[in-house]
Amino acid sequence: MAYSAGAGDASTEANRDQDVYLSDFVNLSTQSIADVRFENDVRIITSQAEFEAAYTELAAGAGGVIKLDTAGGPYVLSHYDVGNEQVDAPVMITSLTPEEPAVLRSVYMRNHENFHLSDVRIEEDSGTLITIQNTTNSGIYQSEIASIAEGSGGVSEAAGGATIGASGADIRQVENFNFVGNEMHHLFHGATFREVVGLTYTNNELHSLQGDGTRLGGVQDALIADNWFHDFLGSTHAYNHSDFVQIWGKNIWLNNKDITIQSNFFDNSSGPAYQVIFGHNEDYEENGLLFENITVDNNVIWGSAYHGISVSDTLNMAVTNNTLIYRKDAYYLNADATRSTLKSPGWIDVEGAGYLVEKNVGLRIRDDGDNMTLTNGSAADPLHQMNQYTNLTVGESGDLRDITLLPDSDLNGVYGSSLLWYDETPDSLMAVARVSVSASDRSVYTLDAGLSRGPDGLIDADTDVLWTLDDGRSFSGAQIQVDFGTAGQHGYTLTVTRPDGTSDIITRSIDVEESLVLDLRMVDGALTNVAPDHITLKNLDTVALDGESLRIGEGPQLEIDRSVADIFNLSSFDFSMTLDIDEGSSGTLLMIYESLQATVGTDGSIAFGFTNGDTWFTAHSAGGLLGSDPVHLNFVYDGAHLRIYADGAIVAETDAHGSTQNSKYWGLTFGNPWKQSVDGLLSNISIKSEASSALAIAEAADARLSAALAPEPAVIVQTLFATDFSTPEIAGLTISAEDIMTSPTGEAGVMVAGSHVELNRSTGFLYDAGSFDITVSAQHFDTASEGTILYLHKTLSLSIRSDGRLAFSLTTDDGTQIVRTPGTPLADGNAHDISIGYDADAGLMQIAVDGEVLAQADQTGLTPAVQYWGLAIGHPWAGAEPDMAITSLDIADRPILAEPTPIDYDADTLIFLDFDGTVANEVATAAMPEVTRGAVTYASEATDGPTDGQTDTWAEFDGRTTVSVSRYVQELHARDTFEFVVNMRDGDNVGTESVFAIYGAMALSIHDNDFHFSMQTGGSTVSLHSDSAVLADGAFHEVRLGYDAAGGRLAMMVDGVIVDEASATGPTAEQQYWGLSIGSGGNGALDADLTHFSMNDAADWLTIG
Repeated sequence: MAYSAGAGDASTEANRDQDVYLSDFVNLSTQSIADVRFENDVRIITSQAEFEAAYTELAAGAGGVIKLDTAGGPYVLSHYDVGNEQVDAPVMITSLTPEEPAVLRSVYMRNHENFHLSDVRIEEDSGTLITIQNTTNSGIYQSEIASIAEGSGGVSEAAGGATIGASGADIRQVENFNFVGNEMHHLFHGATFREVVGLTYTNNELHSLQGDGTRLGGVQDALIADNWFHDFLGSTHAYNHSDFVQIWGKNIWLNNKDITIQSNFFDNSSGPAYQVIFGHNEDYEENGLLFENITVDNNVIWGSAYHGISVSDTLNMAVTNNTLIYRKDAYYLNADATRSTLKSPGWIDVEGAGYLVEKNVGLRIRDDGDNMTLTNGSAADPLHQMNQYTNLTVGESGDLRDITLLPDSDLNGVYGSSLLWYDETPDSLMAVARVSVSASDRSVYTLDAGLSRGPDGLIDADTDVLWTLDDGRSFSGAQIQVDFGTAGQHGYTLTVTRPDGTSDIITRSIDVEESLVLDLRMVDGALTNVAPDHITLKNLDTVALDGESLRIGEGPQLEIDRSVADIFNLSSFDFSMTLDIDEGSSGTLLMIYESLQATVGTDGSIAFGFTNGDTWFTAHSAGGLLGSDPVHLNFVYDGAHLRIYADGAIVAETDAHGSTQNSKYWGLTFGNPWKQSVDGLLSNISIKSEASSALAIAEAADARLSAALAPEPAVIVQTLFATDFSTPEIAGLTISAEDIMTSPTGEAGVMVAGSHVELNRSTGFLYDAGSFDITVSAQHFDTASEGTILYLHKTLSLSIRSDGRLAFSLTTDDGTQIVRTPGTPLADGNAHDISIGYDADAGLMQIAVDGEVLAQADQTGLTPAVQYWGLAIGHPWAGAEPDMAITSLDIADRPILAEPTPIDYDADTLIFLDFDGTVANEVATAAMPEVTRGAVTYASEATDGPTDGQTDTWAEFDGRTTVSVSRYVQELHARDTFEFVVNMRDGDNVGTESVFAIYGAMALSIHDNDFHFSMQTGGSTVSLHSDSAVLADGAFHEVRLGYDAAGGRLAMMVDGVIVDEASATGPTAEQQYWGLSIGSGGNGALDADLTHFSMNDAADWLTIG
């Protein structure tokens, strides 16, 4: 064993009275710690072996002091008195050079008394650094306890992951233990105390922890005071419900009792949100223990999760003079590193018997008592917390001086923690910066050093004040105004110098908020928020789009979630958007419930209003502003005036003051979730949390006008493939000489029927494609022949039907769409150019013949990836093929889109079937009925009833027949008006038979010789029926069904007489998987005769009133 110089003399009998005390190593002036005496037997240690021997000898003897030489480490302190037979003498273990502390890898002390450890560094990568069990009268002081924690626990590797640190201390079954003046950092958990009686836990600093700070279970007679918890790394909420101080009752045999938590600073102003002081007895049903005499007094809590001070299962608990400061951007962390913003400030909530909650300050105090509740609503409210404290903008760069109460606050000396009460004459000069942001420009700040003060009070004009910004600029003066220019963090240094030369310097930061909250644009075909902060938007992927515009008034409503703090408490703003309303529409444009809203009037006016909590301020334009043309609107508030701009010009204004409301249950909705929304299109949507200037708004309007007047760029079409079939040597085409024929016009070509011509898949033209154009020159010889003209497996087909109409089917990753020509463009038997084109950007697919677009449908998305097959002429495996020749095939990368050629037909009639020997729509629309099951037979005779004396032809539905209209006929769906007319007879009706149905929207059936009709709108079902056994006579009867949503009326007419009606509003269902079925449905097959069936746009006989 090594000794220091003179150690032998120090160990002589003559010097044994020269005592050494704990106070020689630790400042005990503010601690409740007994001053322990050690023998003046000092050992200087340079190796692990010497360390073990020295402790064993001193503990078994009279005690003494061990000084660890840093160069000899790292050391391990590990002693276990297995039989607990020895009573140890007091031993102090410290560093020979406290300024360069010795390193210990771990501390494990079990069944040992009277050991004390100070001024060392305890560090290791994993495990628990300090384990102490069954000990009395011991302590750890002024030491650094650290590990390697990095990142937040529970974050996935894909999102950056985390390195989990060791836990600091596990101290259990101990009496009279001191944990004083230590620094704990980069750990998982901090210190855990279990079954401890007599604990002094004071003046410690804890930071960079991933888990809990201090954990108590079965602790009595404890003082937790004057500690500083700050800058914790935290964990995801799923990984660990993190607490600064946790009190638990699970698996304890000693009750938590007589614990004082006092004058601590819990700084959660940055990082994931923590529960601060949280406790409950998880095993109350088993052990029946109520935590007794818990005192929480004079603490400062800056930011927290919901549980600020939240303790249940208590008896005689006191929560007094604590201050909870709300952090509006508090959040829980998710495994993918995204953040879930908390919707409520941390609260005080005590449950138990005999508790006292008084003189506390916070935004939410759930217990009765004399407390002060502040707000975070209107900035003009004197009780807004920003108007009570010095500088809440500093976040992690500040200290207690920044959150001290303002001198004129009524809280001083009465409510909250005395740590924050204003003191005009501190012991030394203290530089203080108060910061405020401009209401109209979020990057402009006023910096004020007027609250800087010292022993003589506030600074005066003779004091030098220098502001130095991180960007190199500097300013002099007690108050300055600075434009930081850009969003993000900006630092500054404040130097305050008195005439006597004394000075104080502080460095602080300002987080300039990004004023652009929302900027919606189309990116790769999707509506996307390109603003820097990725706020939470609901229904962004499912809202209805029309080109590059958002459709409001139908479909899912776009919402900004209430968790987005940037849309609340606005002292200035600019809501900007282009609105194109549907003709005659009115209603809500956007709203935050009980906070703000924009509405369109029936006269074409626009109004915008907001409330500051006391008064609604509304600006209202004149009528006629909104009509047939789009109008760009700006709703602008600068803190003094609320203005509405239309295309850059002011159209309404009013004086206003204050801020919009704090977050409640709802966020911002485009439209109205409960009442009428305006119908129309929105584009160029943005929201800023500052007011735009009139000049900026006018310049933006001029730019939009210039862009609108600019000529459209020429569409450049690239030909990908072309052939006239003049030779079988065609690159990319599988064709033989036998496939080539000479057409009646003398041109070379191929026959569709029986050919084996295929454009090879290796060309890649039509795969993963968002646009294409395919054109063939074709001649239909036998115009009665039908079948497939072009076919690409699972992608597209072009066919001609038996009725002479062309049909184009296209499948993309957004689904399958079919478009059919209304007429018979090839019926003359001559040669024609047929084109099928698709453009995902325009959202259209079209059929054109000889350059005229005859039909189109909506379609988006990409075609499937390359498969085994290429584009075939005809059908390669099965199905009919028409008697048709193709003399050329051209493929381009995109179509030249055009408006469809107008068709001359009665637009009021969508479907008319007279069953005169065929199933064919007598009007030229996209609705082309087909017999999809069974067969239709026809008969005729003189009939009774309304058609008495005439000879009618009818279709005989025999219970196996279905006539269908494709679900892709848009006119079938989302109807505000309609009329269906059916003339039929059924002389032997028993049970229920389906006449027609549109799945999920409506159905007509017959039951017991009466008509029964049901319709669904907005989740409600409305039903009608006749009640006189109408069909029992076996004659033909005509039933008409009419609907008018605007008039709120649905009615059934039989043989010219209205027999039933009901109230109904709203459109019928959107497109489902099925279209219109005649003769089948959910209520059984139809065995009846029909002379005609029609669907009309509206029922003229359905009058209102």
